[in-house]
Amino acid sequence: MEAGIFLTKEELDQMLSEAAEKAAEKAVKSVTMSMSVEAAKVPEPKEEDRFLRGYDAICEYLNIGRTTLWRLKKAKKIPFIQRGKVIYFDKREIDKKFFRC
Repeated sequence: MEAGIFLTKEELDQMLSEAAEKAAEKAVKSVTMSMSVEAAKVPEPKEEDRFLRGYDAICEYLNIGRTTLWRLKKAKKIPFIQRGKVIYFDKREIDKKFFRC
């Protein structure tokens, strides 16, 4: 004769929700670890490739419009260097600020 395990509906619901939470946490950890491994593989840009010159270059790099860039710049939320009329954006600083590398 086999022994059986009997659960109430509430106990079964609780066990299933706990299992689902553990599975979700495990999946998040796995994705986070794979993302950090991929981020570690990204090589540092060469010194001559470190700076983006002009608004069009940074807009393309961040995939944003000029108006959005102008708003970020005005609010001092995007680091930049201006030499005369030419504006430069440091890729390292942009990556740290927006991509948390």
